[in-house]
Amino acid sequence: MQNVIRTLKPEKNFEGAKDDRSGTTWVAQMHHETEGHPDVVRYLWLKRYTSAKVWNEVTGGMIPPTRCYHAYERQVKKIIKQLRKTFDTDEHLHKTEHTFNNCAQGKGSVYDFVERLEDLSTELYHLGSPVLEYKLKWKLYNGLNNNELRLRVNDHLDDKEVSYAEFKEVVLRQHRRMTNAPDRKDDGERDGTSRRDGSQGSYGR
Repeated sequence: MQNVIRTLKPEKNFEGAKDDRSGTTWVAQMHHETEGHPDVVRYLWLKRYTSAKVWNEVTGGMIPPTRCYHAYERQVKKIIKQLRKTFDTDEHLHKTEHTFNNCAQGKGSVYDFVERLEDLSTELYHLGSPVLEYKLKWKLYNGLNNNELRLRVNDHLDDKEVSYAEFKEVVLRQHRRMTNAPDRKDDGERDGTSRRDGSQGSYGR
């Protein structure tokens, strides 16, 4: 069983209040990583990849599950409820909103900027504060470093028929043309509708 858990390792462990992710985002990532596996795997995954301090905080007072399948099912539900209650806080929401509002390309690549922006959008979605699609388009546009790139995609920005996913593809396509960069295989995987954690619709309409 532990060998299976090791093959499902996330990019980083969950650190609770110190983490950029809310409890709901961590739960969504768990469901994505353990898709098709029983609750015993989900329980062991959460235990292994949640920091020991946070795990003790979340499971304090809970009786460890027996080897019964239903016991693990009940325990996972309790842990999920506690993760959301403890780490889906107003403080985390305000911090994420501030980070989103100040998100820009900076010294990183256009691809890195898009990834950060979409991760923040998904985080806000999980916290019950989805970003409207037009706002996400504007954040992507305004956060780009290259004025010429912004000029090339300007006509698509105000077009209400162009979704965020379509606008992003225009931005990346123009960026590749300007830099002669090869296509990225993962471009289509980060289109704002299908996330690494398996969530759908990470922004509002």
